[in-house]
Amino acid sequence: MNLIKRYSLIIAWVITLIGTYVSLYTSEILSLDPCPLCWYQRICLFPLVIILFIASYNQDRKVYKYALPLSVLGGIIAIYQFLVQNFNVPSFCGIRCKEKIAVLFDMIDFSVVSLIGFVLISFFLILAKEYKVKS
Repeated sequence: MNLIKRYSLIIAWVITLIGTYVSLYTSEILSLDPCPLCWYQRICLFPLVIILFIASYNQDRKVYKYALPLSVLGGIIAIYQFLVQNFNVPSFCGIRCKEKIAVLFDMIDFSVVSLIGFVLISFFLILAKEYKVKS
């Protein structure tokens, strides 16, 4: 567990990198236009790539103070999008947010994948906070 804590910033950064790649691949290569809720999640995700890279490079364990709020907000938006798509919760952004785009096995859509990503990023940021660097 100590090894995971030690590299938790790098793991969180890799998750943001993968999420950014998948997001850009689906919109730019596969030509799937993101809905407004997807854009809000991207607004939370994209800065984390740079923030977590710099924090990983500098071993800044206090990065959770400004990265965790972005990750939690992105997760909240993903939960809202999941509720809009699956439980007919009213959406402020129109019919486009109600469309489900299957990702894995025709069961798991982008909102679930996004939520899993933001939860993992948050988890590893909290682990990074708890790791004590030995001098």
